[in-house]
Amino acid sequence: MAMPKLPIYNESRPSYGWVSELASRQAALKTLEPLPLNEIARYYLNQQVLSLLKLSGWEDIEAIDYLIGADPALDDLPQHLRPVNALTNACSYVYKKADSPDFRLTQELLLEIHTLLAEGSSSDGGVYRTGVGRSVATGHEPVESALLVKLVENALSWFATPAFGELHPVEQAWLVHLRLVDLQPFESLNDWLALLVAGAYTIRAGLPPVIVKDAVGYGQALSASFQMFTQPGVELFARSLIRSLDEVIAIFVGGNR
Repeated sequence: MAMPKLPIYNESRPSYGWVSELASRQAALKTLEPLPLNEIARYYLNQQVLSLLKLSGWEDIEAIDYLIGADPALDDLPQHLRPVNALTNACSYVYKKADSPDFRLTQELLLEIHTLLAEGSSSDGGVYRTGVGRSVATGHEPVESALLVKLVENALSWFATPAFGELHPVEQAWLVHLRLVDLQPFESLNDWLALLVAGAYTIRAGLPPVIVKDAVGYGQALSASFQMFTQPGVELFARSLIRSLDEVIAIFVGGNR
């Protein structure tokens, strides 16, 4: 299916080193079984919330450990902490959905995730933008709002094709993320949404969620992708996954739990 204006993975595709590195880390983690899956999931949740907040320039990160997993009542939270609680809830929801063997990204699920992200801080949760989208890199021109519904539908259909399914999960994650960043479907929170949804494609493959801590590298990878060169973005995601696996292995081997 032709996808207008979509940067594609058009380089020749040799056997990248990160593929074997990921496989070796997964194998190493399996040797530690039985694994405390709930503790690992909480660690990933904590790290992903922190990384998304820092990528968006969030500076006040006090009390985040309390919020993550605590599920406080929204009315009990100070206004400035409500986005943290919403992000935590959205992450948990995506993890649960992605862990299902029949996971598929649909328009309904996309709207549900955005609604969760916007809870308590924005009135446009789950509503496609009607204004001009935000350009995130040189060469990026978000589509007109009138075209959004159709282009989102086209993208979701493409993600469900057998050809897309033949890509490595890390490639899938970057391309799904890239298309959502490209479309800027909502008035706000598109960056968080895109990275959360990308993580669903790695989680369903038995990998950690996508946790990006290199803000500079992330910006460079986005810029490269909008110049039709997506390999840096794929490799950025791969490195982040390898780092997450290394961290978990170190925690459980070293007993730093």
